Amino acid sequence: MTNHRSESNLAEKFTLVLMLVAIFASLFFGLESWFSGRIKAHQTSLNESRRRLVENMAARTDQKLFINRSLLPILRQVSENPQIDLLALHNFHLKNNRLDIAFYQFDKQGQLVKTAPEKVSNLWLMRNMFPALREIDNRKISLARKNLDKKIEFAFGYGKDLNSIRENPEIIIDTVSAGQEGMFAWTTRPQGGLIITSQKAPDPGQIFQIQKAKQKSEPGLARIGFISGKDAESQQLAARARRYLNLHADDSGAFAGLQWFFVTTRSAETVFAAFKSTICPYSKALHLTRLILAIFAFCLIIIFTITGAEATLSLKKLVISMFFASSLIPLSGIAFTTLDNLDIFKQIHSNKLRAAKEEALGNLVQNFNNYLGSCSVTLTKLTSVPGSGPTDANTIAMAKAIVTAFPEARITIRNSASELLFDNGPDFSNGRQTVFKSLSRRLVERYTPERLEEHKYSGNPFSDALVRKDDMGFGTLLNYPNRLQFVSTGNSNMLLFYRLLPASVGEAAIAQVELSTFASIKRYLKTVRNRPQAVDGTVLQISAFYPRGYRWSLPPLQAHAEQTLQLAEVAHVTGKAQFRRFADGLNGFALCIPSSELSGNCLVAFCSADPLDLALAQMRQRIMLGSMIALILFGSIAIWISRQLISPLAKLESGIYALASRNFEVRLPVPPGKDELAQLFHAFNDMMAESYDMQVAHSVQEGLVPSQFPVIPEYSMYGILRTASDLGGDCLDCFQLPNGNLLFMVGDLTGHGVGSALMMAFSRAITFHWSQGDKLSPTSLTDQIDQMLRENRTERMFMGIICGVLDIQTHQIELVVKGHIYPLKINADGTKQWVGLPAYPLGIASQKPARSITFAFNPGDKLLCMTDGFLEAQNRNKGSVGFDGIENWALETLTDNARTWIDLLEARLLVWCDNRHSDDLSIFALTRAAKEASTNES
Repeated sequence: MTNHRSESNLAEKFTLVLMLVAIFASLFFGLESWFSGRIKAHQTSLNESRRRLVENMAARTDQKLFINRSLLPILRQVSENPQIDLLALHNFHLKNNRLDIAFYQFDKQGQLVKTAPEKVSNLWLMRNMFPALREIDNRKISLARKNLDKKIEFAFGYGKDLNSIRENPEIIIDTVSAGQEGMFAWTTRPQGGLIITSQKAPDPGQIFQIQKAKQKSEPGLARIGFISGKDAESQQLAARARRYLNLHADDSGAFAGLQWFFVTTRSAETVFAAFKSTICPYSKALHLTRLILAIFAFCLIIIFTITGAEATLSLKKLVISMFFASSLIPLSGIAFTTLDNLDIFKQIHSNKLRAAKEEALGNLVQNFNNYLGSCSVTLTKLTSVPGSGPTDANTIAMAKAIVTAFPEARITIRNSASELLFDNGPDFSNGRQTVFKSLSRRLVERYTPERLEEHKYSGNPFSDALVRKDDMGFGTLLNYPNRLQFVSTGNSNMLLFYRLLPASVGEAAIAQVELSTFASIKRYLKTVRNRPQAVDGTVLQISAFYPRGYRWSLPPLQAHAEQTLQLAEVAHVTGKAQFRRFADGLNGFALCIPSSELSGNCLVAFCSADPLDLALAQMRQRIMLGSMIALILFGSIAIWISRQLISPLAKLESGIYALASRNFEVRLPVPPGKDELAQLFHAFNDMMAESYDMQVAHSVQEGLVPSQFPVIPEYSMYGILRTASDLGGDCLDCFQLPNGNLLFMVGDLTGHGVGSALMMAFSRAITFHWSQGDKLSPTSLTDQIDQMLRENRTERMFMGIICGVLDIQTHQIELVVKGHIYPLKINADGTKQWVGLPAYPLGIASQKPARSITFAFNPGDKLLCMTDGFLEAQNRNKGSVGFDGIENWALETLTDNARTWIDLLEARLLVWCDNRHSDDLSIFALTRAAKEASTNES
């Protein structure tokens, strides 16, 4: 039985361990997954911020962009605020940007009023060139060209003339002076104007050192620098890291214990930064969580080890463990998965936004060709009647209509010999005039050869051959009449439109219109802004930055300007699309793509992140709501389980404790319903009621056993009755008869239940009734009990009995033994004998009248009566006491005091059977004092 219980307890503990392992595994893997997601997200964010640092550094150190950023804003600011201290500006840029800038400031009359520093070069040239730059009279411009073009070419290098400079206001013009590359820029305003020059531009290495000194310290930044083309194959650590990452087709990664990030610009220079490894805070939290779980698991193992296999596991604990296991495992999995889905949703939405913006900006670029097509249609209509010269009303009307539609348009009309009939701008430079003359003649040859003989052509053989040979792309230009085309000449970019005219229109053979690329793109972008586009329900805010002029072709909102400019600079320098989320309260996503089709403009599309944040907030609310519902459901189930199972189990446990303490008056409140627990509680209460009845019966039965024994001189008597259960079948009685003699009786009824107890009570009643009669012999008493047992028809019972009567006058005992262990008589001289006659137990059908034996009970004699519960009591080795054991124990514990003798024998027996006996136990002892003791007592 003990082994079975131990195995059952081990099985229960093994089940609990499995549930705990499942819970821990679920929590562990869930936490591992969640922390892994957080670590990955943190690393991605960290890498993005580090890459952004390198990209921003690349944008700040690009030579052309650095110069544009340094000079063009100053040009505009000073021209609009003449009060600015030019010398302070000169000193600031010389010190901080290593730019030796010369400032020439003019008033509204075009007079030079200030320079910085005071001594500057080319003073005469600047004083005379600025009025020509802002002149609008073509005749005066032509006169100025004759005086200035040679000097301009000498001062600023080959190919520079007044016209080329006039066509590029607020643009950095590269110059060459004394073998050094420099810069020139100019602007004009109603209140005056400004020219700035620099004889020498800082090289990329100097620019990088300037920006590096301004770079703020970043956590983990180990080194930052740039690799030029000549350093790409060197053995520098950065160059080796770059070559290593190139093998893996990546521009970021680990090398030599550092995390490297490389950004290659369009000028073939590479900016890099290397960072030391940093510990992610989520990694620390993950390690701490692992440690806590390991400690907790270790403590559980220690507890199980200490408690051992004998420690019991209550059903209540098992139920609670099962509930938590079955609830926490799916809930934790759902919770961690849901949290990860937020990041996945965020990433998917960001990718979707980027793709939508790329498509929108791509369409915007493609639609520019459609816009140019519509402009070409307009120009085709406007040039249908060109007239024949500046005095022709048709020519004047055509020029007015074109300038109204395109204010910056330069219109020229040529005859079939490429002679200029009309021009609304200043004279062309000689080189440009020659090239356009050859181009026009080639157009006539190609498209209207019938008009070749109208006028004699006198062209330049060299430029004619150049145009025919098509080494410079003239063939492509000639292929598309009546269509606006991009043309780049020196520092100038333009849109060129030409139309071949039939002889029916008059002398004019070619009408040509030149449009400013920047102005045309700006007009187009304004039309885009007037037609808002939406992505995912959010209006796109389109803006465009023109890096060459370092100005906005289409400005963004003022709040977005700084971050949008930074994004556009990176896109321009890297030549790659850039996608970022704006911070600092802007809360939006911006995509910037550099567009060569739009003359290098960087297009930016910005949209608010509020829809995403709203969606995420709604998802979080749903998660919180779902969590609350789950917790409420979890709590409701827990309360239901507590009320329906745990609480009843606790009450049942208290009932079991009451049962163990034999407090049979306790009753448990029965749970409502008719389920198993209700039936169990009903059965328990019924059992307690029966146990209570049994306890009452036990008390009654105990009352039938004498607790006080007669006191007779020379004699000592005492007996005990120990039942194996609440009610026993043993019988013990001892009292003095009316005639003064002593009756003692020890009986053993079959069984231990209520029937045996009732028969015992009947036997006592018969004994009492017999004691009131005249014939008081043990034979008559046993016969009466035998008759009672045989007359019991409900259940057949038998009884072994020892019945004796001590005659206190003659000191003789008349003894009847039927179906029972004989009493052990120990004589005064130490001899012993088992006394009695063989006979069947009482209640046997074929019973004979009882026969008795009589023997003298001399001084010093002892008589020991017992039931078979004493004789057959077993120790842990399954050995019984036996007759020899009784004799030995009786002699070893022998004493004249019957109570002491009985107590010693009982103690021996309890030690023998480990305080457990499976049968009822009755012992009675009768002793007579020895003569010496009797004399002394007298």
